[in-house]
Amino acid sequence: MSKESLKKALQALPAFERDEIERQRLFEIDTLAERHGCTTDQVREELKALRPRAKADRFEWLEAVTVRHDLGVRALRVAIALFSFSGATGYLWPSQASIAKRSGYDDEAVVRRGIEALRRIGAVRKVRVRDLPEEVASVALGAVANGGSGRSNRGNAYALVPPSAWPQIADTGTSCASHNRYTEYLYNHQSEPPLASPDISHSNAGYSPQTLEQVETLNNGSDGEKHSLKEVSL
Repeated sequence: MSKESLKKALQALPAFERDEIERQRLFEIDTLAERHGCTTDQVREELKALRPRAKADRFEWLEAVTVRHDLGVRALRVAIALFSFSGATGYLWPSQASIAKRSGYDDEAVVRRGIEALRRIGAVRKVRVRDLPEEVASVALGAVANGGSGRSNRGNAYALVPPSAWPQIADTGTSCASHNRYTEYLYNHQSEPPLASPDISHSNAGYSPQTLEQVETLNNGSDGEKHSLKEVSL
């Protein structure tokens, strides 16, 4: 066995399985290292190298999510909310309370289940705020007085994974089962900064009116007012 066999074994796993091994099932790292004759550090390096990368084209991501027949309505509403919080890099770090409000739900557990459904199809990846790319982390962790978001480095963020990196799953037309085995909370501000609307004007060309109408309705809210999102994404 070798590092090459380890890489092939990890590549054969769905993205959400690799993510769970890296974040939740740490005991499996030792098992993989022993099985493939590698060190645990080498296993972690391979897992890190195989992480999907965020992509700037958020509209491509949204189009791919909205045609998934295996996602329920709740997960789709959460997906549109995540999209509305995202910026050009595809990374975002809103609180779950903010996502719930933007999705139109009072119960944050609905948001967690929706995010889990998106994560399991490979569309979303949870990222520790301290592990964000340097140029993004500097904004997320920066002091509010200096234009940052004031997030804790212990908090979580999200990355919108490009559809090309999603596992290939047959479109069955059925709803995705709820997977809420692991519950994680974003760091919540005691007082959140004002929200600012994402800049979506530069990417509208070529996308369906229905998708753009969904986004516009969500961005404007039921009261017709724009909400600022610049504090939670780049």
